[in-house]
Amino acid sequence: MNTVRTWGVFLTAITTAAAGCATWEEVPPEVGAQVEAVTTATWAPETALATPAMGVLRMRVATNDAGDAAVVWDERLSVSLNRVWAAVFTGGRWSAPYALSDGVTNGASGGVTVSPSGAVTVFWMTNGAPWSADCTGGAWGAAQRVPTDALYTNIVGAAVDRNGNIEVVAGYPRTAATYPAYDLESLVRAPTGAWSAPVRFSTASGVAPKFVMNRNGQAVVKTGMVLYRSSALGVWSAPQTIALAGQIYSTDVAIDAGGRGYFVARSRYGGANLSTSTPTSAWTAPRRVTKFDVLGSTLMVAASSADHAVIFGQDYTTGM
Repeated sequence: MNTVRTWGVFLTAITTAAAGCATWEEVPPEVGAQVEAVTTATWAPETALATPAMGVLRMRVATNDAGDAAVVWDERLSVSLNRVWAAVFTGGRWSAPYALSDGVTNGASGGVTVSPSGAVTVFWMTNGAPWSADCTGGAWGAAQRVPTDALYTNIVGAAVDRNGNIEVVAGYPRTAATYPAYDLESLVRAPTGAWSAPVRFSTASGVAPKFVMNRNGQAVVKTGMVLYRSSALGVWSAPQTIALAGQIYSTDVAIDAGGRGYFVARSRYGGANLSTSTPTSAWTAPRRVTKFDVLGSTLMVAASSADHAVIFGQDYTTGM
């Protein structure tokens, strides 16, 4: 499978890749990362897709096992107005950017999927409603309203399984202290285009939601320190709250091909912590995996094949 990395609005696709694995090993603290998967790859030259004058606010990227890819981003037009764009990578090259929103009503990208067949589906919000559009064989179809329940207008994320079923998680934005919080629901679109009824699965509003799913349709959602697991499309377990002392600076979540979930959290005085779970087990108590700078660090986690994951961190004092 090709890997795509993005910066600004420049995209690069890997042309070859080979992967191995190693045990957890702490790297020098100035780097601020822990590595389990060791990967070597050859990157193709970058392709400049666009150069927006006022920059980009969000970017989402997706690939399939055949190496097709797609990216969606929000071009900033003014302080309060964004236009949503997408581009598709197939046959060894990127398509021209395609405008999904009109630039008159504010747009905000929510997710992108690439099915095993190469069909691309992009999700975004505009004019207070969630929308999607499909690109098949290089041709974009008309925008379609995503049939979420009323008020569930924010697309948290979207993913596709190996059979072409797309699951979407949508959020109902509330207010909790100074941070936006969300109630959550999910719905599934079959390869025929038919949508399931929305399933509301959150029991309390949570902050900074993120949705991840593997090719088998197993998924995890995190909202702050609360985690939800799904063993099958649209079927969600009761939430589990991860207890960790101290002020929490950052959290992230990932799921590998075998269904193991990984949750990382950065505690002010407790460093970087890791909790894991399987489709049939509860989340483990968090364990500290490294001590990052006490002033705060950004954490991210990514997973690949069964029982393989990598944690990234940044030390704000050094920028490493």
